[in-house]
Amino acid sequence: AFSHGVLSSEKYASISHRAEELAALEQKFNAQRITPSQLKELFPEFAEPAPVSSVSPAQLLKRPDAGLHDFVRLYPEIGDLDRIAVLEIEARIKYAGYIDQQHKEFALRESLQAEPLDADFFANIPVAVSKEARMKILAVKPSTVGLLARIPGVRASDLAVILMTIKKRQHLNGNAK
Repeated sequence: AFSHGVLSSEKYASISHRAEELAALEQKFNAQRITPSQLKELFPEFAEPAPVSSVSPAQLLKRPDAGLHDFVRLYPEIGDLDRIAVLEIEARIKYAGYIDQQHKEFALRESLQAEPLDADFFANIPVAVSKEARMKILAVKPSTVGLLARIPGVRASDLAVILMTIKKRQHLNGNAK
């Protein structure tokens, strides 16, 4: 937006600074370690069940009953954050595993976009693919995975099954990418 003139340089600098601050706070949550004895002192509400080794504040925040404001004693700068920033940090930390999984799926999808589909694929479409998607794939017979993904009626779940099948076939044939 900045390079196209939609944002002023001041607004862009402000947004960039805020993003850096939030990333730094998230990094603190992941990097710091709290021993079980420190946990009892700092966060008695999180001391049970007692962990056997040190934990990061990020691990504690992932608990369903934990919120970012519970960590103000440890990170006073949390008190200065607006509501949106609090929600963003909580979401980044609590859902980090899901976000990483999505990034892996996008990377896999991107790496297989140009993968050609041979006649063997159309003869052996995975059973888990929906009937609607199977019919549309056989009607269109796309030449690549990228074109297959664009067929209306092919759901994300169908595409995930197809991508995993293609990846498995590549691995079994010894030409995994």
